[in-house]
Amino acid sequence: MGLKGVAWLAGLAVASGCSYSDYAFLEADTLTVTPCRDHRPRTFAPFRFQAELLRWFAAEGVGTIEARAGYRAATISDALVIQFADTEEVMRLMASGPPVEVPVDGREVRLSLVLAERCPDTTMPLVASDGTLTLSSFEPWKGGHIEGEGVVDLVDARAAAGDLGTALRVRGARLAFSMKVRSGPPHEDFTNWP
Repeated sequence: MGLKGVAWLAGLAVASGCSYSDYAFLEADTLTVTPCRDHRPRTFAPFRFQAELLRWFAAEGVGTIEARAGYRAATISDALVIQFADTEEVMRLMASGPPVEVPVDGREVRLSLVLAERCPDTTMPLVASDGTLTLSSFEPWKGGHIEGEGVVDLVDARAAAGDLGTALRVRGARLAFSMKVRSGPPHEDFTNWP
């Protein structure tokens, strides 16, 4: 491949939103998913989720970070989703100066982990039942920066309505993320891309 080919590939990477400064990961000492593959449980020890694609969605005051492993369809990818029920309230808290700690309680801040690639037999996500998220930056507009870290307990969403003791899958999973808010493909499904 000549110099023009290398330059074209570099331009394509920039246009597609590749950024080595964006990151998101969630890790735990161990995680068991039932069922995972071939209707059997699987234990990951240690467990690590790492995203290549980070996207911000906002509508009617609700903001969502989707951190996806790879660039395949969401229905066949592992993904971490963090949702803020009231972005205005988070920005108000940040106005007093970061860092700001917010509870991951399933109401104001929700977190879910979907392992659709690693465990295709799983039909429900693991959701955070308890935890905290410390935000060092929350600028949810085009060109803004969102960054945070936290610790959460993950439960099986199917069993969470019943006995939490049997639903608990991970205690103290650690997560961190940093992203620039971008528009256009692949960061938006539908857009008025210039």
